[in-house]
Amino acid sequence: MISKEAIQAAFNYFKANAKSNNQGISTKEKDYHLHVQDLTGVGMSDDLVLAAFLSLCSSVLEKPIQEQTAILGTMTIGGFINSIDNLSDLLQVSMVYINTLMVQDVLKDDDWLNAADNRRLSCPVPALL
Repeated sequence: MISKEAIQAAFNYFKANAKSNNQGISTKEKDYHLHVQDLTGVGMSDDLVLAAFLSLCSSVLEKPIQEQTAILGTMTIGGFINSIDNLSDLLQVSMVYINTLMVQDVLKDDDWLNAADNRRLSCPVPALL
């Protein structure tokens, strides 16, 4: 399933089950726009159904998903969440990404450099951009 089809499957499930999730959800009176972007440059995943569904729910309920959340797995059109293959590999990639974001946040702040002494700077930290 390509990305567009996965997002369409998520939206179809969202529309079919909107009222059972929350009575305030209206799929006929509002337009929904979902932007998907490949931030890592490794190509789009085909398993976007669950992430797209959670994004739609997050948007309509006005409850944002935390920035560093990794959504693992996929969902069928019927709402069944499929098991995950290679969970350890997925968690490792997720942790590398989260650690990269944390290091970038530290490096953005000039105070860490001013507080450090020369001994701690003798082993440089690679800049992860």
